[in-house]
Amino acid sequence: LAAASVFAANSTLLGGTLTLTSVNYYPFPAQPGNYIDFFTSVSNGANFVAQDVSCKIDPSFPFSVYSKEDSLKKVGTLAPTQAFLLKYKVRVDENAVPGDNELKLSCKTESSDWITAKLSVFVQPKDAVLSIENVSVIPSEIKPGEKATVRIELKNLAKVYLRDISVSLSLNDSLLPFAPIEGSSEKRISSLGSQEKTTIDFRLVSSPDSALKVYKVPLLLNYYDSLGKQYSKKDLVGLQVTGTPENYVSLENDFIKPNAPVRLSFKVSNAGISDAKFLSLNAKTSDGAKLISSDVSYVGTISSDNYETVSMQYYFNSPGD
Repeated sequence: LAAASVFAANSTLLGGTLTLTSVNYYPFPAQPGNYIDFFTSVSNGANFVAQDVSCKIDPSFPFSVYSKEDSLKKVGTLAPTQAFLLKYKVRVDENAVPGDNELKLSCKTESSDWITAKLSVFVQPKDAVLSIENVSVIPSEIKPGEKATVRIELKNLAKVYLRDISVSLSLNDSLLPFAPIEGSSEKRISSLGSQEKTTIDFRLVSSPDSALKVYKVPLLLNYYDSLGKQYSKKDLVGLQVTGTPENYVSLENDFIKPNAPVRLSFKVSNAGISDAKFLSLNAKTSDGAKLISSDVSYVGTISSDNYETVSMQYYFNSPGD
């Protein structure tokens, strides 16, 4: 159990001769939508017996008494200096305003009418959640040296407004080939109401010599709720740097004899920034050139700025192009 809130109220008189000596409740702080166990200690401060002592709790917003419990407690007779303890199970409304909320307790005796004490109960949501609803990268695949936008959608799921919101992409790692442009890597929002959404854009550029892979960029959130409680959250944004292969095929044979089988050598080059994977060379028979070997030759992978040589056997009917 969380620590109870305890405060004295010796100066508060109830029912004329009755004195409210202490109040405590737990868990502390009280949370919207949950119950608290509320205790009060009341004593007879007079030098005579108090007759027909009764106390009740006022279940006004944002508080209500547990449905199976009676808000009116009949104590009966109370001797001088004698004290009694009242316990209530109290529900805090989901829409309770964070901070100090007023809970009323009234008592009376045979010789006095109802006298009410106004007690303070501190209400605070357990967690003020700032949710990352969506992260998108435009374009989804970034080429080396290319600009991109990281778009982050946030939503305040808390019952209270959030303030001093800081959203930042941690780009100070030397292994991350990105730099902010058209602004910094940190954005600030002064406040965001309950259930309110907002969108933040970061403009980045990738290094021209970036390795082609997925980079994990830390996303940091820092913010405060309306009562000044600080929150921090860390997540990751995936940025994919990629490229496309550029394949060229050239014939390496200098002289070809007609009317006889000849093996042709093809040089397959990759001038792109990305590896060419699972590459196959598909040849077809044309007028005057008959393919003797298989029409498909599997090459595999050709890395960037590299080549592979593939040979195929043909038969040419006559001289010419």
